[in-house]
Amino acid sequence: MDQEKEQVIAWLKVFANFRNGVALTEIIKMEESFIKDPHWLSPLHGEEYRLYHSFEREEISRAEDFPFTGEGPLWDGICKDDASRKMLFVMAQDTPEALKGDGGDIPEQEKAAIANVFKMLRLDGDLDAWYHEYYPAARALAFVTMLSSPFGHCMERGYRGELILMNIVDNYLGVKTSAAQWDAFYKEMIAKMFGERGLPYGIFTVDLQV
Repeated sequence: MDQEKEQVIAWLKVFANFRNGVALTEIIKMEESFIKDPHWLSPLHGEEYRLYHSFEREEISRAEDFPFTGEGPLWDGICKDDASRKMLFVMAQDTPEALKGDGGDIPEQEKAAIANVFKMLRLDGDLDAWYHEYYPAARALAFVTMLSSPFGHCMERGYRGELILMNIVDNYLGVKTSAAQWDAFYKEMIAKMFGERGLPYGIFTVDLQV
C-alpha cells in the first residue's frame, strides 16, 4: 500500500472506531437513508485495523459461477446493517484520480461481467468509459453488484451489497481536494458512466470533511 493510500485509510481507522463508528455512519446516512443500525466490520482497532477482501469475510462465500477471478478489491472499510440486511463496501480516496484509469487488457470473463452489470442496471451511459476511463470505480461497482443476491448468490440470505465511494475533502495529510472539485468530478463521471439516469441505487458518494 503506497503512502498516499495509507493516509486515506488513516481517516477510516479513526472514524470507524470513534464512538463505534456512529459519527461515520451518520455521514453515510445523509446519502443512504435506508440503513438503520449499521456496525463496522473493518478497519477495527481490536483487529489491528485489518482490511478485508470480500471472500475473507465469513458472511460472504464464492459462488461457483462468480464471474470475477481473484479476491477482488481490498476494501477500505466494510459496514453491516442487520436491520436493512445490507453490507456497505467502502472505497475511500482523497483525489478523483484514484477512481480513474484504463483497465487495459481486461480478462474476457471479467469484461463480460462488467457489461452484464451495465445492462442489468439499464444504464444509458458509455460502457467504454467503464473499461477505459473509470475502471477502478466500475470494477468495484460490478463486483459488489455480482456479490448481491440474487445475482451472485454469495452473501448471506437476503443481504445486499452497496458501494460507498467515500471522498476525503481537504485532506491535510494528503491531497487537498475541495468539495467543489469532487462535485465537478462526479458530475462528469456520472454523465459518462451512467447517463441521464444518474447514479443507480446501490452506489453512493459520500463526502468526509477532515
